[in-house]
Amino acid sequence: AGGLARPDLVAVLMPSPDAAGSIPQHVLDSVEGVPTVVSTRFALSSSDLLDLHSHMLLRQVRNPFSACREAASPAHDDNGWIFAVLGKHLTKACGVEVPEMAPPPKKPYAKKEKKPVVFWGILDIKFDPSKPVMDRVKILEAGDGRTSKFTLAGKAIKERYDSTYRLEEVGDLSEYDLISSDKKYLHDEIQERGYEHLLPSQAHFPREYTEHLAWKVKKELGLSGDDALVLKLCNRTRAAGVLLVSPEELDEKLRLLLELPPDPERWLEEQRMVVERNNSTVLQTGTEEENQRHWWSNEHPIFVAERCCNSMHVASQGKLYDGTLRVAFALRRRPPTQQGGERRPPVAVEWLGAYWKLPKKPIRPGSERRHECVISAARTSGSLPVDPAHCSEVYAALGGLLPRLFDVRSRSVQEHAAILERRYHQLPVLGAYFMARCGAAKHSNRSEQIVGTYLKQAEEMGARAPPGLAKRCFSSFLERWQCIVHAKDPERVTQCLASSKESMRLNANIWYLSGVRLFQFGQGDAAADDFRRSLALDPDFKGPYTYLGAVFLRGGRWSDALDVSEAGQARHPSPHFQYHMGVALAYLAGGSADGDAWSAEPWLSERALECLQ
Repeated sequence: AGGLARPDLVAVLMPSPDAAGSIPQHVLDSVEGVPTVVSTRFALSSSDLLDLHSHMLLRQVRNPFSACREAASPAHDDNGWIFAVLGKHLTKACGVEVPEMAPPPKKPYAKKEKKPVVFWGILDIKFDPSKPVMDRVKILEAGDGRTSKFTLAGKAIKERYDSTYRLEEVGDLSEYDLISSDKKYLHDEIQERGYEHLLPSQAHFPREYTEHLAWKVKKELGLSGDDALVLKLCNRTRAAGVLLVSPEELDEKLRLLLELPPDPERWLEEQRMVVERNNSTVLQTGTEEENQRHWWSNEHPIFVAERCCNSMHVASQGKLYDGTLRVAFALRRRPPTQQGGERRPPVAVEWLGAYWKLPKKPIRPGSERRHECVISAARTSGSLPVDPAHCSEVYAALGGLLPRLFDVRSRSVQEHAAILERRYHQLPVLGAYFMARCGAAKHSNRSEQIVGTYLKQAEEMGARAPPGLAKRCFSSFLERWQCIVHAKDPERVTQCLASSKESMRLNANIWYLSGVRLFQFGQGDAAADDFRRSLALDPDFKGPYTYLGAVFLRGGRWSDALDVSEAGQARHPSPHFQYHMGVALAYLAGGSADGDAWSAEPWLSERALECLQ
């Protein structure tokens, strides 16, 4: 057609499932007798192989020029496999489908038969296949599979892991912890490995308000017109502290989030009394006031601003949503025979599944830049399964990154310090904070001496940082961890607690730690006040709800125990809260005194049994 010469060879790269119907007929006619090479991201299923067998000029083979050619046997790989047919069979060749992931086994494997993994986790991404190839996948954050939640459409992921895999008893996983729990550190590690195209545009700033801060944010991100951006805390999950804002309202929001109350001590005491009266903060999840408190109480010295990214629209109950795609993976050690060569990381990725997390509200005309229509959080509008073809594309895009991202070599304290000082030489407080975080992450499986060495190195690095709120945040974090490391030295703990509070009066974590210490010493009333302060600062903090329930049960305050446990259960469904509620209800059902009132209603015992089952 159009006078073009008949081609000698045709190549079709990774056709989508609907590609066959989109190829013009005159093109199909012109290549009818021409050898046609088709690449895919996956190995053909048995049914597709059987269907195409008699038409193949070249049986499907691994492509030596694929995106992850160094991987031994990836399940998904851009242009990873090729086969050839005559052009007249192109329509059928383009119609091959991605093999669906097998469901989890009905019966879990025996422990010795389970596959050992060094780590398993999640990535939350925005995905839109209508965009240019390099812009389709944008990683928002990572997480540890052990602490991540999988509900509804993602339920099979947890079942698949629990029934098939087991976590190896390996050595130091502190770097994994940092990568999976800090958005800034994750961003920089991905960038350093050459996968910047998988990241949204990001800029970071000390958590201190200035009159020129909004201008700096817009300049660094190159914002103009109706561009939207997302403000984030680096170390929070469950969308805590995440705000979607427009350039016009940026200065107002930054002032709201970064300027502390004129009298923090008085404000905190007022909020403690609110929690005492209500056994909750009376704040709704995700409100602006709650997000403000997340920012005020956070220990991280910086925040990040990102260009807003959007996903393809997915439909649920007749409504369209801009969802977030959660992808789960496991990392396994390669056999020694597959670890040769400098290019090949020592771990390989195995995919556990993916599903859509939906935001609170669907998309409506003009709502594309509203927080509740873009930001997905736990228990909002539900979840949806993902098209297997889209899963394959996402897996292929991430398959080369993950083994490299988690290819963590053992480093000495000095090597860690040198890397962080080089990377963050313009903001030394950030390098010092990450050094301390690295030491904190080693606490679970290393000696206190090693952790202490990291914290001491972090203190030396932080000494070079200029004074300000960012440095005080770091100092408060550092002193809090000194409390944990020196837990057997009561005098040192007392000093570190006081120092941490002095550096950052509105630190939710230090009030929680202080409350735990008082609780262990049997000082229930004083502990309860510290837990209330912690909860007032971080209304989504599970720990204070749990401990307050325990304090009230110890003191025979059954109604208070029930109230605070119900408030905790509303945010964090958990057996701990169910148990506390059941015990409180059982005592109330028995007619125990609670203040000036007596309760002995039949429904109380029924509900108590429900909670304790």
